[in-house]
Amino acid sequence: NNLNDYDYNVVISNQLNARTAQQLSFGHESSLNNTSNLITADYVSYGMGIIAWRGARLTLSGYYESADESGGTLKEDTKQYGFDVTLTHRLGEHLTLGLGYHYGDTDSDLLLRDYLQHSITANLSYQVTSKWNVGLGYQYWKTDAEDPTQTFTQNRVILSTNYNF
Repeated sequence: NNLNDYDYNVVISNQLNARTAQQLSFGHESSLNNTSNLITADYVSYGMGIIAWRGARLTLSGYYESADESGGTLKEDTKQYGFDVTLTHRLGEHLTLGLGYHYGDTDSDLLLRDYLQHSITANLSYQVTSKWNVGLGYQYWKTDAEDPTQTFTQNRVILSTNYNF
């Protein structure tokens, strides 16, 4: 296969008013892959952030991606789409609560490789200093696969830290 390809990513963001912002991104990319030589993807996503009330932000986003693998014994072409909903609320000067839901659908050209994903997340973030945040969260993750042997549920505890230099 010809490994020469092009990449581009376009991001357009807009502040609609004092409380609402939106962002549209789309692009094309190619990268080396671990199950075939090369994967090429076209994608688009749209998101909107809304200051719902004082200290609270509601974020809604959706995405679509079409990915094609170059070949090999595990070659797979997929189409993925889904959406995310997140609500964050500042509980105090340093403490923020986040709640989220994710839905994703993957359609494959291979037999028994389609699957749906659902995820529910809750987390607390504490601002230790103006540059350092720490977080603790929980995530319930469920994948319903067309092949029942690939269906699973996970419960995750998430510890995080972020320091901006």
